[in-house]
Amino acid sequence: MLVLTVLLAPSVPAATIGAGDSLSCAVTAAGGVKCWGVGYAQPTYGLPVDVPGLTSGVTAVATGFLTKCALTTAGGVKCWGRNEYGQLGDGTTTERTTPVDVSGLTSGVKAITVGGMHSCALTTAGGVKCWGYNSLGELGDSSTTQRLTPVDVSGLTSGVANISAGSYHTCAVTTAGGLKCWGDNESGKLGDNTTTRRLTPVDVVGLTSGVSAVAASGAHTCALTTAGGVKCWGFAYYGSLGDGTYTDHKVPADVLGITSGMTSLATRSDYSYATVCAGSASGVKCWGYNDMSQVGDGTTTTRNAPVDVQGLGGGVTELAVGSQHVCARMTDGGVKCWGANGYGQLGDGTTTRRTAPVSVIGLTPPISSSDCLFNYVEKTYPSYFAPAGATSATAMDYYYRAYSTTTSSLGIASRDNHLYYIGPVSNNTLADLGIVSGWLSTAGCQ
Repeated sequence: MLVLTVLLAPSVPAATIGAGDSLSCAVTAAGGVKCWGVGYAQPTYGLPVDVPGLTSGVTAVATGFLTKCALTTAGGVKCWGRNEYGQLGDGTTTERTTPVDVSGLTSGVKAITVGGMHSCALTTAGGVKCWGYNSLGELGDSSTTQRLTPVDVSGLTSGVANISAGSYHTCAVTTAGGLKCWGDNESGKLGDNTTTRRLTPVDVVGLTSGVSAVAASGAHTCALTTAGGVKCWGFAYYGSLGDGTYTDHKVPADVLGITSGMTSLATRSDYSYATVCAGSASGVKCWGYNDMSQVGDGTTTTRNAPVDVQGLGGGVTELAVGSQHVCARMTDGGVKCWGANGYGQLGDGTTTRRTAPVSVIGLTPPISSSDCLFNYVEKTYPSYFAPAGATSATAMDYYYRAYSTTTSSLGIASRDNHLYYIGPVSNNTLADLGIVSGWLSTAGCQ
């Protein structure tokens, strides 16, 4: 008799996503946070797991190198992971395996971002507060002093609509659509036409209006315009500026072929050799570093101009870029990821690198319980139940799925609600595997 033992998480749609070094996280429709891959003190190796203490009441999640933060429905911020520079904001440098409150931010916050070794929050009043590492002025408080708790960004106590933290710099979109950045300015990533470090916010040249979102990386910055176009500036060696060259720019340059239509933008927060992706209801385009197929075009060739992500049609509402992988939230509630997967950061139950998007287990759109069970078996025992050879049908009182490549079949009988198997494993004798309800729980099906 065939025995199935692998456990899966319940299938729930994702609300918000984040990607870190070798880790991904998502907020579920129930308001919980699930992560997969390997992060500080949280190895999951391929299957999404609940973050302790965050099974409900969360609206957003942000991930950095090995630091993660969550925004609660009450407007509070909780963080966990690495904390050697105070990036958790709890007044200590103690690393935390479970979320802790950020000091002074138990309410009044509407957005969060995590950079390389610092974190920031956008308050409901439109102000920006940051904490953590500050040797290059990335906290924007006119100093280079490390902060263990949040401090106000100079001149930005109101009027801000969007924020993004990179490795050593931070940027904010104003309610007027302007863009300001501060911190490290190597390669001109602040966009003020200099390479001068800034301890307080400065305007990005040519972007005092018309910006809807910003994505800061390790050595470059990109902006999404209100028209849906994308502009990038800073370090270009790995093609991250997307303008068809490998030339650094100290002011914004248009990304080739993307002057309108995009609704989402993401890049890696703490790597100089980063990938950039922009998405819309029509699909996703990526460019930049591509050593593990994270650009999604089926190759490992670095791209200095946008290419389409293969196998990903329309319906993308949000993007998150990790060090060597990318995830997308879909309009149907599912999450798909691609690229490096050595630690299970794609969430498909494997550690196999993927050149095209695969669905994250447990964060896929709702399906029938019987199909969920069959899908579970296919993922767990692909040698017996190869999806490529699967055909679903009904016969007598059975709803079954037949696998022509292995001459096996699984069926659910309506007469007794049991799961049955027939094929080589049972010497082609019908085997009763037990009541379906028990297997649904094992498979994480609802």
